Amino acid sequence: DSVPIQQVKFEPRSLVLFGNEVTGISKEASELADTKIILPLHGFTQSYNLSVSVSITLYHLLSTGQLPFDLSNDEKDRVLASWLYRSRTKQALTDEVVQRMVLDSMQSGGA
Repeated sequence: DSVPIQQVKFEPRSLVLFGNEVTGISKEASELADTKIILPLHGFTQSYNLSVSVSITLYHLLSTGQLPFDLSNDEKDRVLASWLYRSRTKQALTDEVVQRMVLDSMQSGGA
């Protein structure tokens, strides 16, 4: 029923859904899936935790060229500014600095 990740050809707009270690994904999501993927286990490992599964999958997609990572410098700056704004803490950045970064990014062509 499941296919090893090495045998899967991902489409450009694929969705990869990960479930947690205890309950997995919902029955409805499983029934809607075109393909169910398995990550091969080696050694004494019986399962991977969620963060390891995501890391292995992203590495596979990047290393096989199935997940192009070709953002322009402007796009990278906008993504970083957005992430900093959403994840800021008082210790890391002040609101004024983050807002200035976001405004600068928007003025240079960001949305």
